Amino acid sequence: MPPRPRFEKLEPERQEAILDAAAREFAKEGAEHASLNKILADAGVSKGAAYYYFDDKQDLFLTVLARVVDRAARTIGGVGRIETEEDFWRELRSLYARVLEFLHEHPTLAALSKRFVAEPPSVMAAPQVRAMYAAFGSWFTRLLERGQKVGAVRTDLPLDLLAALSFGFGEAFDRWTIANWDRVGKTDEGVAALIDTCMDLFRRTLAPREKLGRR
Repeated sequence: MPPRPRFEKLEPERQEAILDAAAREFAKEGAEHASLNKILADAGVSKGAAYYYFDDKQDLFLTVLARVVDRAARTIGGVGRIETEEDFWRELRSLYARVLEFLHEHPTLAALSKRFVAEPPSVMAAPQVRAMYAAFGSWFTRLLERGQKVGAVRTDLPLDLLAALSFGFGEAFDRWTIANWDRVGKTDEGVAALIDTCMDLFRRTLAPREKLGRR
């Protein structure tokens, strides 16, 4: 469920104060161990008012998560025109580079992402999270279709299988990257190496077999 309509009616400044305080605490402690009292104190909100706006702490966490995803999507953007094989791989590389740049420029959100991927099943199974994954899965499937049309993506496997393989690999790589961000994302060289590795793995998974020998 989304936050109660009462929260949406708050002044934008008050909304930001609450969600910023929550993001900092969730990034530090995770959804399960974060202190609701600390979030409310930092935001200058009473506990009674908090339950006026949200059902519980998990509801607040999911609201913060939705805000982060929306902000990331608007900041990172999508892909450009794909008319050739080279366009597909260039745009995919650019997209991943912008994801890493976003994490680098927003350390609190990077820490929040690190906490999110370690959350218990009750959080991961929430309708909001399932809807988020479903939306991304549909978008990525459409991207693969575009890749197939220009010869960048193999056609010898069903599209839904390719999407599942890619999504599973991408999620695993993202989880590893987020969990190790403090070590691998500190330098330009480290980020460049991550991008190269990710793109190489995607090519090996997605490219037609006859094209794997050339770049």
